[in-house]
Amino acid sequence: ALVSIDTTSPSVARFALDAGAVLVNDVSCLLDPELARVAHEAGAPLVQMHSRGLMVEGSPRPMTGFSEYP
Repeated sequence: ALVSIDTTSPSVARFALDAGAVLVNDVSCLLDPELARVAHEAGAPLVQMHSRGLMVEGSPRPMTGFSEYP
């Protein structure tokens, strides 16, 4: 089975990759650039995803009006 890790934390990614995860999924779109280095050193692909809100202090904030329809 292939295991991926969803995280924005380089230390969590490192732990998971050392434990056998093979892919890092970052929903902050690289808020912490260190995450790219961790994935690279492990030879793991890094998926950068868009969040529907602005990342502030590691947590997404809502985008007011983003999903509101008239």
